[in-house]
Parts: sequence; C-alpha cells; structure tokens
Amino acid sequence: MENELQKVQDKLSATLDALPDMLFEVDRHGRIYDYRAPIEKMLYAPPKEFLGKTINQVLPKSVANVITKAITQAIEHGRHVGSIYSLDMSGEKRWFELSIAAKGDPKNPNCHLIALARDITKRKRAEDALRVAEERFRSILESLDDTIFTLDDRGVITYISPVIKQNFGYDPDEVLGNPLSCLLAPEDVQDMEMCFKHAIAGQFKSRNVRVINKKKQVRYVKFSCQPLQSGGQKFGFTGTITDITSDKLAELKLKESEDRLRQSEAKYRAIVEDMPNLICRFNSDGVLTFVNNAYCDYFQTGEEDLLGTSFLTLIPEPSRKTIWDTFTALNLQKPTLSYNHQVILPNEEIRWQQWTDRALFDQKNNIIEYQSIGEDITEQKKMEDELRKARDELEAKVKKRTEELERYNTEMERFVYTVSHDLKSPLVTISGFLGFLKIDMKAGDEDRVEKDLELIYKAVSKMDLLLSETLELSRIGRVVNPPKYVPFDQLVDEALGQTSEKIRLSGAKVSVAKKLPTVHVDGTRIIEVLVNLLENSIKYTSEKVLPKIEIGCHVDEDDAVFFVKDNGIGIDPRQKEKVFELFYRVDNDYDGAGAGLTIAKKIIEVHGGKIWIESELDRGCTICFKLPIA
Repeated sequence: MENELQKVQDKLSATLDALPDMLFEVDRHGRIYDYRAPIEKMLYAPPKEFLGKTINQVLPKSVANVITKAITQAIEHGRHVGSIYSLDMSGEKRWFELSIAAKGDPKNPNCHLIALARDITKRKRAEDALRVAEERFRSILESLDDTIFTLDDRGVITYISPVIKQNFGYDPDEVLGNPLSCLLAPEDVQDMEMCFKHAIAGQFKSRNVRVINKKKQVRYVKFSCQPLQSGGQKFGFTGTITDITSDKLAELKLKESEDRLRQSEAKYRAIVEDMPNLICRFNSDGVLTFVNNAYCDYFQTGEEDLLGTSFLTLIPEPSRKTIWDTFTALNLQKPTLSYNHQVILPNEEIRWQQWTDRALFDQKNNIIEYQSIGEDITEQKKMEDELRKARDELEAKVKKRTEELERYNTEMERFVYTVSHDLKSPLVTISGFLGFLKIDMKAGDEDRVEKDLELIYKAVSKMDLLLSETLELSRIGRVVNPPKYVPFDQLVDEALGQTSEKIRLSGAKVSVAKKLPTVHVDGTRIIEVLVNLLENSIKYTSEKVLPKIEIGCHVDEDDAVFFVKDNGIGIDPRQKEKVFELFYRVDNDYDGAGAGLTIAKKIIEVHGGKIWIESELDRGCTICFKLPIA
C-alpha cells in the first residue's frame, strides 16, 4: 500500500509538473519552503537564493508588499485570487497574476500556504495594445469634422468630440452630463427621439434637425445614431451630428457635403483596414462584397481574388450547410450570432475561427447584407482538446488504480488465508509432540524423548522458514533501491556468484547468452529473482541427464523477454498457474516452503513486468519474464 501511495504521489507530482504556472509553498510570514516551476528560467532568482528566505529578502519591496497583503487575505479568508505584480527579468518586464490558498486550517499558526503565479505578460501586452488602439481610434474620431457623441441608455451625453466647439461653439465640458436634447430646437426633440426608436429597431435612419449654437444661432444638422451593444445587450447610443446648414442655404454646396461624406466613409474604412480582426461582408448567397487587409493576409489571397466568391468555399465541406443555416437564420429580432468553425488555408492547413455575424437591414427591415468579424482560436481549441485529453487520461488512470486496488485486496485475502492455514500445520505438529514428549519423559524413555524433540525441532524449523518467506513476500512492494539502468548480464553474474556452490555440487552446466540488454530495475530484487529461478532449476533436476541451465533473452512483439531454461523434471501444464501461489509445492519430497516463485512473480509485477512458465513433464522448464529495458 505504501508503494501504491508513492505511485499516486508521483503521478500527482507529474501532473503538477505539466502545469504552465509556478507554485510556491510559504508560511504566514512569507518564508519560502518549496517551489515548482515548468522551467527554472521562469524564476526570478535561482532556488538556492530564495529557498528558506522570506519574500521581503528576495523580491523587490513593491512586489513583496503585494504578496504579503495577499498572504494576509488568504489567512483571513482561506484563499485569495487576483493580485497582479510585475518583475524585471532578463531586461524584460513580465507580469504575473497571483492566487494563494491555505494548506490546511489558516488559523493554525504553523499553517503553510500554496501560492500560484501565472505569467500574464501576453495578456497585459494585449491590454496595453488595446488601450493604444482605443486612443488611436479616439484620435481618428476627434479628427473628423462631424461631431461624434455617445449617450447612455437615458440619452445623457457621455462623450462628445472636441470639434463641437468649432461647429457649435460649445466646450465639450459644457454639454457632458446633459441630455442631447439640450442642443436641439425644442420643436425637433420629438424627431430625435424617433431616430432613437428606429435605431433600437435596427433601422439606422438619419434625421435633419436644428441645433442652437452657443451664439443662439440656428444650424441645420443631419443627426444619426445607432445602439451600442455588448453581448447582445444595448447599453446606449453612438452617433454623429453633421452640420448641413450650407446645404439649406445653397444647393451649390451639396457636392461639397457629399465629398465630406465620402471622406468620412474613407476614414471609417481606414479604421476597419487597420483592425487586427478579420472583417468581411457578404450577401445572402454568401458571396463576399468586402474584406479587410487582415482577412486577405490570413487567407493569403488578394482582395480581387476574394471578392465575388463565396466564403463557404473556405470552409470544410461537412460544415458548410451548418454555417449556411446559421447566418441565414438571422432576423430583425435576432440580428447577431457568434459561432466557431474550421477553415482551410491555401496550404491546406485546417484552423479554427470564431465569428460574429450581424445582419444589416434596409429601411423596410429587409436584410441587404451581412457583416462578420472573426478571429483565429486554433490555439485555444488545442488547449481545450489537451485539457479534455488530460481529463480522460486521469479518469482512465483512476479506473485502472481502482481495479488494481480491488485486485490487491483479493490477493491479500487469499494471502492471509494461505498463511494462517500453512502456519497452523507445524503448530499442530508441535502441540501433538509436546504431549508425546510429556508422556515419554514421565516414562523415562530417552530414545523416544530424543525422537520427539527432533520432530518438534523440524516443525519449528519449518515454521521459521514459512515465516521468513512470508516476511520476504510482504517486503516486495517496497523497492530496496531506486530503479537504475544496469546491464542484465551484470545481474546474472551476481546471481551466479550467489549460487556458485549449489551449481558446483549439482554438476549443472550454466550457459549465458551474449549481449543481453540493459534494464531499468531495482538490481537487488532482480538478482533475488534470478537466484530463486537458478535454485529451482538445480533442485528439480532429472536423474536421467546432466543438469543444464540456459539464461537468455529474445524479442517478442518488440518487447525483451528474458528466460531461465533447464532440462529438469518439468511441470504439468495444468499446474503452470498454481506454482505461483504462496506455499504451493509441486512435489513435497523436495525441500523448501513453496514461496520462491510467488516472490519472483511479485518482484516482476512491481517492476511492471509479467512472468509465466513454458513446460511439460519430463521435458524441462522455461520460466519467462518481461522487464523494462533502456
């Protein structure tokens, strides 16, 4: 059982080694007792510089303060998650997310804690990149001539571009926090509210309304808006206010306004082209009408070769109908949908993508086109598959271990029964002859007393042998030495040395094959197996021929099978399995407790191997076994 517990601990350790995160064991004062990291270069300092020291002695003060606070919270609440700190490592700033949990009762003064540090540098860099992109986007918006605004769900202004001062004379701070209606002529407020209603319904119509500038002058503007959404939930509006006063004053300026609109569209396209996401538009037949640069780069195909073709041709055949059914199901009530699917690149590589489709409607609420934004999630899918595989493997290991424990319990019951049964026999003998001894001593019969004592001694000797073999068998589950790579012929030489006198007295001829492979075993135990097998071959020799013993190895289905073969009396095929049972003896005329092959079988199985017998009566015996080799 101790060996099985050690195996479970080893496998748990191997599972922890497979994690990409760093783990540390600390006490409530921040002293570091142990660590585990996939690779040591992830560590801030070599282990010898921080093991046994506190975090204040090892880490920068700012980092140590963060971790100390997290430890305090973990002690108070049992666990803490989410602290973030950074370290300069090898000339590069790296970010980590810290989770700490108490190892046992956190109120115990001697309680230790497990700290998990996950490298989130990539995530932080992505967040920084996103912030830069947002600032760039804001800069682009603020460079537009139109006034850009965002509103909350109550219609209150949350953002308005600085160009409002140029267009209408207001500083942005003067209107922020006020309803948008404060800029409009009172008569046009109802038109603006209607525009909001159309936007919520997916009808992105613009309205011509009047704005009262700071000088109390009326300016004619085109007002447009659309809802802001996240996860399908609307949380406000965004839109533009375009001054069209000149259009109202003179038809000659109509062309100028159209040029400005085209410029605005060009700026929008420039924004889309620079986005890292894959963006495309397609009609109801799936034919592409727009692709951005990221889309072209991803599929390694020019825009002119993509436009006018169906995006479905980029998807594996079995998935095309599912994708078709997905985007054609969009409607006014459900205009957006996200889903994952595979794509085929020009080099025939299969990758995974996640797409969000949006249906675009005309003024009559008819779908005119679809817009889709996508990203590559191949690595995420691989991680999900690996996690699922790891879970399945763990379940299989648990099942296998459960079966092994059930088998071991059965063997233990049989072992206890056998031991109690076989030890009872010499005890009965001793008890009986003690009665005879008492009678013979009273009778003064010295010859019979001597004979009684001799029989009692034999019974005691037999019990001693049975107990010794039983003790040896109980120790097999504990490996004497850690497994090492050792040439098998070296183990054979040691076993032959231990049995040399018995081999000499028996007159047996022993031959050993050349170039035996190297094995990964506990050498002491395997030598014990070889000694048992050699002594059996010597013990069960045939009186008809000169004893011969052969030790060798052959390949069986890519596995190395070792064997000890003799020309002795052999074993009845019907007893091939029973000879491995504890205290079972083929012939009671021979010495021994009948535990040698049981011990050998246990040792081989502890090494993950298998042992069996190939034999017939009067035709010798070959005992084969498998061992892990280099």
